[in-house]
Amino acid sequence: MDDSVEARPEKKVLLEDTGPEVENFLKNKPTKASLLDAASSQRRFGMGPVDAVPVQGCGANPMARVYSPEEVIRRMKLNEPPCFGSVEDTIREYNMFVTEHAELMSKVREDIKSRPHKTLRVAFIQWNALMIKPNTFQVLAPFLDEEKGFKPDEVDAVTIVLQENMKLDSRREKQLLENIQFVLNLLSTVPNWGPASITYLGNIRGTQAKTLLSPNTQTLIHIMRETHQPIKVCNAEQSIHGGEKGFVGAVFEFPNMGKLAIVGAHLKGWDAKQFRNVFPELLKYCGSTQLGLDSFSLGVVFGADFNEHLHAEALSHLYKTYDIAQYPAFARVQAASSQEPDNIKMTRLLTEALAEPLEIIESRYEPLLWSVDRLGRTVNVAGSGKMLPASLRQLGFRLISACYGAGYTYKWSRGCQYPAESPVLGHSPFSVLKRCLAPKVFSSPRGVGYLDRVVVRLASSSTETLDRMFETGSSTGVLPPTFASILKGVHVYDMRSDHMLLANIIEFLKTE
Repeated sequence: MDDSVEARPEKKVLLEDTGPEVENFLKNKPTKASLLDAASSQRRFGMGPVDAVPVQGCGANPMARVYSPEEVIRRMKLNEPPCFGSVEDTIREYNMFVTEHAELMSKVREDIKSRPHKTLRVAFIQWNALMIKPNTFQVLAPFLDEEKGFKPDEVDAVTIVLQENMKLDSRREKQLLENIQFVLNLLSTVPNWGPASITYLGNIRGTQAKTLLSPNTQTLIHIMRETHQPIKVCNAEQSIHGGEKGFVGAVFEFPNMGKLAIVGAHLKGWDAKQFRNVFPELLKYCGSTQLGLDSFSLGVVFGADFNEHLHAEALSHLYKTYDIAQYPAFARVQAASSQEPDNIKMTRLLTEALAEPLEIIESRYEPLLWSVDRLGRTVNVAGSGKMLPASLRQLGFRLISACYGAGYTYKWSRGCQYPAESPVLGHSPFSVLKRCLAPKVFSSPRGVGYLDRVVVRLASSSTETLDRMFETGSSTGVLPPTFASILKGVHVYDMRSDHMLLANIIEFLKTE
């Protein structure tokens, strides 16, 4: 009883809104050194729950190709669609859709960059910021860790999509936008960032009972360098049945580059139809039903809380087929109750594996994580409908972000106290933060996963060219007129929400 009484004030402090302190500090225009010092000493200065919010890079494989059983059949010369199969089958497919795909994309990128071309580099930041009034330190966290994060010099545009966050009053909103511009300029070699803009979803209902009078919502913030200002911006949104689920987006027309759609969404998950229903609304506002998603000649960037968890059947199958001699981390997990389902037992094993050194996770455990991800390897299960990757492929999406080694994006215990110890060198913050995972992680088939992701679509002509290259495994021949790749990603462990914040740098190239 005494322990719970003591815990309440601590949790309340950890969830305290420190936005006014952050924005007032930045309003006074600190130096770069003072800014970075404050960002790494947030608790000491009363601006956050921990001095430096932990950040982890996504390693050598920040992207994957959206899975297609048909491509597996053709590439591996199978007679029937792949099933769960052996761990060896999984590793072969992982290599095809992740490592070999990355090598091919790198070669195509190098070929295009060796010729006349135009470039647009977008930092895409996404966060289900449950019940949070966002502040500048939070939404620009990927730029405030000089060692593991991004540098503003690496990008031409920053887009931030939030879900389940609280709206700001007009005064604080204005200060947030001014501070975003100030921070990016302060950290840039060439301080030429234009003004930032913000758009909210027009929903009338939130996701929490306590938000009845002031519903939580979705938000899109964007800011571009003066060299990459769009000549036209078209806004679009969809509030499903007046609620917070749906999307908020914008289409930017860039001179000599074309139209780029940026969409942030919150979907209920396990329902591909809801995802597909986003795009008629986007086209109604900003495109052409005749052209479809090719209305956006540069591409479509769609980041969401997809609510696609780990795949229960895949977890159960893996639990029965893995070889413990190959995966020693699993041996450290105490035997679970015999009553516990195999999918939960496997979740416990993978959670332990995520505390391994990052190099070990990347080389040994990432294929397993990909194989149980509902947005990763998605073989069809008899009697169940097709999963989301099939709809992604049908609509022309081919790239998806991947940050397996940094740990799950959901579900975390909001307000969990950061541990005093730091990760051992070579380990991710997840290795010490895993104690902050919510109980739901080990009790529900919808309790954990890599829910927060971004997918990228190019125009059909470019996609067809890249599809042919992937089929043949060769980058020779005609290059696509437009090209996109995810260059790097980071994972930010902000425990004020039950989701982690993710960010990726997406580079678009257009041949001349």
